[in-house]
Amino acid sequence: MDMPTLRRLSESGAPPLYVGLGNDRFLELESVGPAVPLDWWESRPLPNGMRVWSVPAQHFSARGTTDRDANLWGGFVLESAGGDAVYFAGDTGEGPHFEMIAKRFPRVRLAILPIGAFLPRWFMAPVHIGPEEAIRAHRTLGAERSMVMHFGTFPLGDDGFEEAPQFLSTLLGSLPESERPDIWIPGQGESRDF
Repeated sequence: MDMPTLRRLSESGAPPLYVGLGNDRFLELESVGPAVPLDWWESRPLPNGMRVWSVPAQHFSARGTTDRDANLWGGFVLESAGGDAVYFAGDTGEGPHFEMIAKRFPRVRLAILPIGAFLPRWFMAPVHIGPEEAIRAHRTLGAERSMVMHFGTFPLGDDGFEEAPQFLSTLLGSLPESERPDIWIPGQGESRDF
């Protein structure tokens, strides 16, 4: 939670912040909001017939030194009225939640998947997928395309700033073109319309 950014959004009259259970209390203490808490598989309506869903992720949570796993960690799905979905994994390790999400949302048009802070694997694997797991998650989700994130900003693991996208690029390049998933590795500040 980038509190300075959330404060600016809150002060500018931004729409509600949808958060995992318990995070609303944290934001309230920080005078940021309004925040709408969501449990896994809970949703709320958005304009234009869309819905925001909270979905499972595999990660610990903590906002301080004494609240380990006191708040719900999760990802989000934005679902259109027609059933097309954008899945934002957030920060997650590999697990059965990808299959569960694929069953509930069979038309994932875009999956936004983390790839960084994946080394050392013995320590990071439970909470951070790396490039190999991102390819598997893309396939498990049946995503039409994916975009990767969670790299290149903060040195959170032994992989540093560039190892995750470089490794993913190498992995994708080693696959036959007919088997290569549509996964975009954005550059800093780069955007794309989907």
